[in-house]
Amino acid sequence: MVKKLSNFTIVIRVKNEERWIGYAIQSVLDHLIKPEIVIVDNNSNDKTIDMKTKQKDILIVRPL
Repeated sequence: MVKKLSNFTIVIRVKNEERWIGYAIQSVLDHLIKPEIVIVDNNSNDKTIDMKTKQKDILIVRPL
């Protein structure tokens, strides 16, 4: 059994990653206990940001 780690902030940088963002988030949740997840979206043109509505406690940041 693998020990889960806690007290981590994970930053995921994305652009048009609608297809893969769910897998990335799930991988983080599978390996860490209550991680803080920050997604930095670089002006995606797809539905990458819509993934936030499916996940709780995820901060989305969009650079100006």
